[in-house]
Amino acid sequence: VGGGFGAKSNIYPEEVLVPLMARQFGRPVIWVASRSEDYQSTSHGRDQQNLIRLAATSEGKITAVDLEVVADCGAYYARCTPCVAPFTGMMISGVYDIPNGRAQVKGVFTNKSPMEPYRGAGRPEAAYMIERGVDAVAKKLGMDPAELRRRNFIQPDQFPFKSLFGLHYDSGDYERALQKALQLVDYSELRRKQRLARENDSRLIGIGISAYVEICGFGPWESGAVRVMPDGKVTVLTGS
Repeated sequence: VGGGFGAKSNIYPEEVLVPLMARQFGRPVIWVASRSEDYQSTSHGRDQQNLIRLAATSEGKITAVDLEVVADCGAYYARCTPCVAPFTGMMISGVYDIPNGRAQVKGVFTNKSPMEPYRGAGRPEAAYMIERGVDAVAKKLGMDPAELRRRNFIQPDQFPFKSLFGLHYDSGDYERALQKALQLVDYSELRRKQRLARENDSRLIGIGISAYVEICGFGPWESGAVRVMPDGKVTVLTGS
């Protein structure tokens, strides 16, 4: 089980015992964990302490990123535990053309359940850190966060693009996607309302912007095939 269903990528004893019991007793068997049992026996996927530093010019060009990750691996390794936290370092440059950087990832053992892929498996942490960092740079420079992102996006003519940490991006047009989103919400009008609210009655209206890219297609599952049968029927198989 994977995707949007929480704990995944592992094989738990109950998943083997339940069908064995069903076969032994010749009747349907169901096993349901309480919340506490599930919390103790499956996995977690988000316990990291991160520190990010960004270097940028006064014109808003990000020149370097430095990331330190301390990841709680739990009391012991499970099936994919060592793989989760490194993804945070690999993806820290996000959708941006950042020429220099460093990522240091440390895993520590604690008394908790193991860290395993839980939805995004290390990549949401990277998206969160770089986007918060970009917002901090925009605030420091007094620049609109949307404009700062535009100045640092990987451009369409740069694809295929090799990221700071060696990942290959096949295609993308991040500026166009952001511009479309800003138009749909009437971004300039939102900013105007934000200023008026603060000036007139001190209300604080938050406007958040986030851009991210995802790494997927692990293992043998992302495959495809087209079969033409003797009777003329066509079968399309996709693992996506």
